[in-house]
Amino acid sequence: MSYVNRQTLKSLLNTAQEELFDKKTIDFVFRSILEALVEENIESVVFLRILNSDGLEGIIRRLNFLENCSLYNYDYIKSADFGQTEFVMVSSSRFNAVLIWDYSDDKDKKTSKIFVSMNSDKVTETVKLLKGKIDDNDFEKFNTYRPERRTNKVLNLTISKIISKLNENIIENAFTFNEISKEETEPKNSPQNLRGVMHEIKNQLSVIDIQADILNKKGADTNNIDIIKKALSNISDTITNLKKTNSQDTIRKINLDDFLIGVEILSQSLLTNGNKIKIINNSKKEWILAYEKHLNEVVLNVIKNANESTKNDTIKIIVDSDFDFHSIIIENHGEKIPLENQSKIFEENFTTKNNGWGVGLYECKKYMESQNGEITLLKSEDKLTQFLIKVMNA
Repeated sequence: MSYVNRQTLKSLLNTAQEELFDKKTIDFVFRSILEALVEENIESVVFLRILNSDGLEGIIRRLNFLENCSLYNYDYIKSADFGQTEFVMVSSSRFNAVLIWDYSDDKDKKTSKIFVSMNSDKVTETVKLLKGKIDDNDFEKFNTYRPERRTNKVLNLTISKIISKLNENIIENAFTFNEISKEETEPKNSPQNLRGVMHEIKNQLSVIDIQADILNKKGADTNNIDIIKKALSNISDTITNLKKTNSQDTIRKINLDDFLIGVEILSQSLLTNGNKIKIINNSKKEWILAYEKHLNEVVLNVIKNANESTKNDTIKIIVDSDFDFHSIIIENHGEKIPLENQSKIFEENFTTKNNGWGVGLYECKKYMESQNGEITLLKSEDKLTQFLIKVMNA
């Protein structure tokens, strides 16, 4: 079927599925097409027109630095030629692909029909619609690669089904998170109230810290001990109230700062051997998506293990983010994990301890996988062990 007689790329959207696709779905498909080129450094030519690159800057930047990729950006082309239509077109030695979308018909600019194909015949026909609007030399470069000439209907049908299912899940999740957000507007669950609770816990810990220093310098004193017991009682009551108001065991939107404050507080009970915690938050994003209870258990388990392997150390928690995930790196500077054990630590029933805390690294791995995240050992060498925990951005 020839598309040459069609006047605009947008007209192809009317030949596609009738359903509307969420921006997150479109961004996901966009990155999926291009990440294969980046990871394999495939010889390729890429045509782009992106009017809103929010969330896509990373993959576009990586393409720019790819040795074997020739990237042509057509954002500058006047709207009289393309309107608000955006696209990515790929010609490579391994595969061809095209993805087209246009948010102009949606008042919120968040949904669009899409045209997507990985058949080289359809891709070639689609690129012809750019004739007269881009340089002829660009065409010649694009048509250098001919990986697959036949039309594979099964391949395209499979891709369409995958994308449709993904879109359904994203829309369903968005609805769920909206409902949760509504619930969290109630006073007892408001972020402001939770921050207040966290603040109160930190205040009580400060009391304990001061009194502990006094005990250490002057020896045990009944009045000092009573003050510490009272502070501990206040912390216990505060944590109990926090659990009652924030006990949803489901993937939900979590404020990153609140989560890190909670980690800092809860980790104090795990620290011995003169160790302390330092949190370095380099992320510019405010929210994560996670099972909060499970994520807490994973992070605290890694901190506990770190504490047991080092002395007089600063255990660092370094947080950063990219367009899909937040990374939480937990590092210590004590004993390394023996090389023969490094490939086994996430296996079921593997342990080097006589007793455990109830959540081993095998369970941590399962917890993270259940929320579309992961936990891995980045490195373990003399004086530096790092674990990486990845959790979804909201």
